[in-house]
Amino acid sequence: MAVASGYRKRLGRQLRAAEARLLARPPVQRRAVRVTRLLPLMLIVTMLIWLAAPAVWLRALTPWVGAAALLCAGIYLGRVILRIGRFYWHHLADANDSDPAAASLRGALYQTVFVLLGTLMLAAGFFAVSTQLLAESGTTLQSRLLWALTVGGMILSLFFGELVTRLIELMETMLEARDEEEGAP
Repeated sequence: MAVASGYRKRLGRQLRAAEARLLARPPVQRRAVRVTRLLPLMLIVTMLIWLAAPAVWLRALTPWVGAAALLCAGIYLGRVILRIGRFYWHHLADANDSDPAAASLRGALYQTVFVLLGTLMLAAGFFAVSTQLLAESGTTLQSRLLWALTVGGMILSLFFGELVTRLIELMETMLEARDEEEGAP
């Protein structure tokens, strides 16, 4: 019993140290294009292919496009998780682990990592299942439905992920301004 408790504490310290190394670094500041500005273009290009492509192309491309859309959504989810984690680390890392709100947020962050991994596995599963489905009895309607669902889901996830990212940036700016005001004589 004591061995298990010591192991759990040591593992907890190691996880906390790994978390500190990952989250303590500030995000890379790049002059990046906001994803939401690209969403209308992505939607138009996808819809043009979706409407104009021959049925054979749709059956061949749909597994790839769907898996890529799920991968993109998963990668962007990872980016949002890192932003939330860095926000937590910067502003709430000093909160005691016994604080229920901080512990709840930290636990939710770890749970989202499992959602991220599930999303990446779903992309692989989607590719395998959709390839089999479209090879056996794939109609143009099935191809278009699968295409629209995965690409539409990706666009929605990117849009909401971008909103969360902007909220975090706004909150960081507001908290830093408040800290500067409190520190000024």
